Amino acid sequence: MPKKALLVIDIDHSDNWKPSDIENDPVRKAIAKNIKEILAEWRARNELIVFIILLTQTDGLTGHEAQYCDADKRIPEDCLVCDKPELDRLAAFLDHRHGSALEPAFVKITTNAFSNKNLGAYLRNQGVTELTLIGCSTNCCVKDTAISANRSRQKLVDSRR
Repeated sequence: MPKKALLVIDIDHSDNWKPSDIENDPVRKAIAKNIKEILAEWRARNELIVFIILLTQTDGLTGHEAQYCDADKRIPEDCLVCDKPELDRLAAFLDHRHGSALEPAFVKITTNAFSNKNLGAYLRNQGVTELTLIGCSTNCCVKDTAISANRSRQKLVDSRR
């Protein structure tokens, strides 16, 4: 049975997902509701949810930062995502559980989530064989991440032949 992971890509304040943006836009409100339902399903099954955020302000970061519980399941003191400037924060409706073993966070500075080399390594270490991607910039960040994931998968398949 494949091990699955849900990648939640760039649903943050810089893409107009602040509470006021959602409340004043019926389309955004409906999208947020659907995303919340998807997250609830994954959480109910205790499946891996990975949050990806594109940094608008890098402040010396490399874009390879990641945060998840360590081997002893200790939760980091500061949240890599929640402690960022306002524009770089995940949308509140996602109910990000910083420090959760099943909800790690990865940052990036390009449109492709796999530009953060720690993401691919983490997913391989977790034994993930199937990805589901959700996000709101499907023509850019979600697409670029999907293309990269497919290329990585193809390289893995080709190397096994």
